[in-house]
Amino acid sequence: MQAGGTNGIVFARWDGDERKDMGYTWENAKKAVEKYFFDKCNIAVYESFETEWGEARWIQREEKEIICRLVEEPLMVREKGLLSMSEGRATLLYPVEENLEAGSSVTVTKAGGEKKYFFTVGESIFYNTHKEAVLMKENSI
Repeated sequence: MQAGGTNGIVFARWDGDERKDMGYTWENAKKAVEKYFFDKCNIAVYESFETEWGEARWIQREEKEIICRLVEEPLMVREKGLLSMSEGRATLLYPVEENLEAGSSVTVTKAGGEKKYFFTVGESIFYNTHKEAVLMKENSI
């Protein structure tokens, strides 16, 4: 790779076989991201089926435990009289090798032992270093 620049602008040009090392670089970046996965997640995947009389039923298909990181971001606090309610967004970061289906039930055990209950909303977002899933609290429906 050749690098150069003028007036504070830096540019780089790839030469030859230097791109072959990118796989190694992504693997290092993935390991660096996963160092911050302090939480444990129990994921229960449910499957729906219809009974003979037309009723929809759900059955737990599988349950697995993975390492993860729960990122919570408060959005607003509403006050109604003496009560205040906070709303926020939760995102689950987890390894690329794992798969989280939409609607899965997720129990996150924080590093301190606190348990939080969520379910996944929509499809996960894929990055080279990790995946992200948007979560909703179980009791917020």
